[in-house]
Amino acid sequence: MTTPTHLRTFLDRLGWPPEQLAREINRRCGDGTISPKAPYHWLKGAYPRRRIPYAVAEILSEHLNEPIDISVIWPTGLDDDTAPENEEGHEPTPRPAQVPDLAPPARHTELVRHSCESLTLSREVAATNVDEAAFDRFEAELSAIGQSYAYVPPSTLAHRTTLFRDRIAELLHGRQRPAQRVRLLSYAAKSCVLLAWMADDLDDRKAAHNHATAAWDLADLADRHDARRWVRAVQARQSYWLGHFVESAQLAVDGTTYRAADGLDALLLLQQARAWAAARMDADARRALADWRALPGSDAADGRHPMLVIGPEVQSYLAGATLLALHRPENALTELDRSLRLQCAASPASRSRDLEILVRAHIARCHAVLGDLRAGLDALVPVPDPESTDLTGPVRASLAEARRALSGASGDRAAHGRLAVLPAR
Repeated sequence: MTTPTHLRTFLDRLGWPPEQLAREINRRCGDGTISPKAPYHWLKGAYPRRRIPYAVAEILSEHLNEPIDISVIWPTGLDDDTAPENEEGHEPTPRPAQVPDLAPPARHTELVRHSCESLTLSREVAATNVDEAAFDRFEAELSAIGQSYAYVPPSTLAHRTTLFRDRIAELLHGRQRPAQRVRLLSYAAKSCVLLAWMADDLDDRKAAHNHATAAWDLADLADRHDARRWVRAVQARQSYWLGHFVESAQLAVDGTTYRAADGLDALLLLQQARAWAAARMDADARRALADWRALPGSDAADGRHPMLVIGPEVQSYLAGATLLALHRPENALTELDRSLRLQCAASPASRSRDLEILVRAHIARCHAVLGDLRAGLDALVPVPDPESTDLTGPVRASLAEARRALSGASGDRAAHGRLAVLPAR
């Protein structure tokens, strides 16, 4: 009959081969007490002579610097009084003076076993498959994806983002310390936010909704305000381009109720302002604009997550779009022109073609409101190819709005003929 044993676990912790344990027993109990092969038989289920287990427990306790009871090494071995004494692994041995003859009191055995269980629990909780260096890599990858979005089409970048999400998911199937698991859940939520953003730009509304829903669930599991703010920002963006302006504003408002020093306040406030203005709730839009202007300089973009922690060129674009919806085209032009100047001053690698088209489309609409068709058309030079497959959904929608606005403006027939190159929807 075999006896269950956890001896292998203790030997692995010490990095000992079975022969080392045999040497320690012979050193303690006298040369020839056991053969070098005896521990191999114990590992297979043989139970050693009744005095030997106490020596094993003492040796392991001494070298691991913690109390280890026989009942932890051999959970059922203490009751096995029938172990053969001449079987390999059960060699008869003189009773060494330093090995106790009697088992410790039952109460003592129980307490020691419980203490060992506590130590096991603490080690299990401390076990982790991620470290600080891994979190640094995750942060760098998340930032790199956002920075690449300025010049890499979403259809290309979505695959890279999916791989990043899957890498986080694989780690979450393992074991981490509680605080580390929270951080992993936050990165999982943010990766889904980026995928929702990209799916929205690719006009796949259902995929965008599914990604955003998953992101919110993960942010809720993480119980992290910064992750919740990311999700609310992308949800507000989705609702705006669907034409659900009040819902968009409310989602952005909810995002600001979760406080975090992450630089997202500018985006969330400007999303509120633009959506309230589109919903013709002018007072709320003006209030959100005032709150944005009152933001401290610490809320400025740091370049790490440019898709959500927006720079001054994006802020001026959103402010201009809001002012245009508030029927203040002159003020809107001031903000939009500032956005274009900032983009022209930036390095080519950091410029976003989509942002430039969005700004030019809104400038064209401002001139249309002011009745200057030719200036509006000039703002759209160079005009993107309307058949281009890499135009994002928001860009197509903005160009279509510019076409409708310019179609109603006064101007010569030749100027009106130039409208044909703009997307109709």
